Amino acid sequence: MSRSFRLFRHARIPVLVGLAAAFASVAIPATALATTFSGMVPAHHSNVSASPALVSVTVADTVPLLGIPLLTIDGVARIATVNYAILTPGYWYSDDWENDYWAPPVYDYKHATVSCVPGALGDGQHVVSVTMVAGSAPKTYSWSFDDSEKPVISTVVPASGTTTTTAAPAITAKATDNTGI
Repeated sequence: MSRSFRLFRHARIPVLVGLAAAFASVAIPATALATTFSGMVPAHHSNVSASPALVSVTVADTVPLLGIPLLTIDGVARIATVNYAILTPGYWYSDDWENDYWAPPVYDYKHATVSCVPGALGDGQHVVSVTMVAGSAPKTYSWSFDDSEKPVISTVVPASGTTTTTAAPAITAKATDNTGI
């Protein structure tokens, strides 16, 4: 090994340590974060005819999304699922000695879909709120939708299209609704 290479190798260590210290002290100001929320399901101000099977929102930021999100519907915390975008799917590969290895997927922790299964919500307006932590600052987004499940009418007597000859026929119907009749 030449003397000039040895000198270069030793001379760059303090520079690398100095650069590492400089980057470690850089803090990202909260105003520089660009958290965006999009693709709400159900859509903002939408009117759904039955309680949705899934409530979700897509979240993106310029820095990794951290922690467990808080998702509430009408102020009640719900169990949220976070699915991060996949940059590279997982795959199997073999080495020169024919050993098989699994390379796990590589996730993009700056893009995620936050969702929950709300169950029955009842008629009326519902407010969804999602809080994510990105960088050092929590970001919250809220939207609303209306649920107006219509009553279901069944067992109508006399049946549709029939003729009755009695002077005072019995007229009945059975109706059900998710919030009562």
